Amino acid sequence: MEAKLRKEPRLALSVASSQTLSLDLWKGFSDPVSINVLSAESPLDGELPPLIEYISACLDWHKVPPLWAFTTGPLAIWDQSGKQISIKSHVTSGCESLDRGSLQYLRGERVNSYELGRMSRILLKALRSKLKPGISYCLGFKERTYPMRAVQSDSGFGRLRPGADDCWVDVACDSRRAWFEVVAGKKIPRVQAALSTYKTSRCSGAYPVHWVTIKITSLDKRPIAVKMPDPNFEMNHEGLSQWLYVHDPSKPSVSYPLRCEDEGRQQTWQRNNEECLRTCPKALTFQHGTSWTFRFEAPAKGWSDRPNVESDLDIQILADQSGFSTWKYLDEDLGLEEAPDQWPSNGRIEFEPILHGWDEIEEMLEGEQPLPFFSLPIELRQMIYDYLKYGEGAGLAKFTRWDELQEL
Repeated sequence: MEAKLRKEPRLALSVASSQTLSLDLWKGFSDPVSINVLSAESPLDGELPPLIEYISACLDWHKVPPLWAFTTGPLAIWDQSGKQISIKSHVTSGCESLDRGSLQYLRGERVNSYELGRMSRILLKALRSKLKPGISYCLGFKERTYPMRAVQSDSGFGRLRPGADDCWVDVACDSRRAWFEVVAGKKIPRVQAALSTYKTSRCSGAYPVHWVTIKITSLDKRPIAVKMPDPNFEMNHEGLSQWLYVHDPSKPSVSYPLRCEDEGRQQTWQRNNEECLRTCPKALTFQHGTSWTFRFEAPAKGWSDRPNVESDLDIQILADQSGFSTWKYLDEDLGLEEAPDQWPSNGRIEFEPILHGWDEIEEMLEGEQPLPFFSLPIELRQMIYDYLKYGEGAGLAKFTRWDELQEL
């Protein structure tokens, strides 16, 4: 009953972008695109504008996931004839943030701006089948209104309680759309990554040493070089903890960031089966099938605010957060010694998570040649292999319970 007594606040949404916006089909938008939230309230003379509190999925201090925004979220793309571009629903399989949101505030003429994040490999792949280079399209809101939970908090009826109040309002969406031109761009190489973990005993201290191993393999036929060190691999909250998702299988809705702030953690790099390197090379070079194995020591206590856990923990690669930031094709320029700012900005290579040890599994299956499976053409067998190695659970590994290991 309390929700009905509150004065319903009036909010509005708009899209902000540059006048020269373009979309590279391999890299994403050339300039920032933002969803703006603003108050449509008109205060009485001599009174303060009302304070509005609201919560909406993916509109918070994180960047807005474009995969969510153009599928489940409020945004859409239209061609020049006004036909909306359809993005198939199965594309949302890579979006983990549909229900994320935190309490936000608005008063007066303030505008809250939420920038779209980097477009993921999954979304760009879908758009390449829909959009044509050299053609202009526009983006805007799918509907005239968008549902959000909101209250006018100084109306005398309390505050918005996340997860408790059912105070839904229809937010007015700006009908104006932002135009952009599509650019073909340069194809980004495919790189797959397999994740595994293991532990070793420690001579002193309460905890053993846990290690995370990531085997990165190039699928591209052209040789590539990756500029290192890459900030994506730094052991801080902007690096590894951004793309390694840790959760308790018994509580799938709860995740924990990998605590990477501790100094002195060990890391190694190894190309194919060559000698392990204790320091990261200036550049990683890949031919087709070349693998680099990156190993690092996980923090002793594991996860933020989780010194002990009652069950095993899973660790998984978030594909759209992982990858290499700066790279180039080696057959274009053989030099590797240029300064970092001289390397081309070609867009991030995202990792495609695969089942750990898949190479050995496929080699074993091909060696055994069981019937009737091997009566199928090799192309069809490869499709079946791809379904398995890229399937659910790919790029996922498990940590043994920390509390059972404290006596080692």
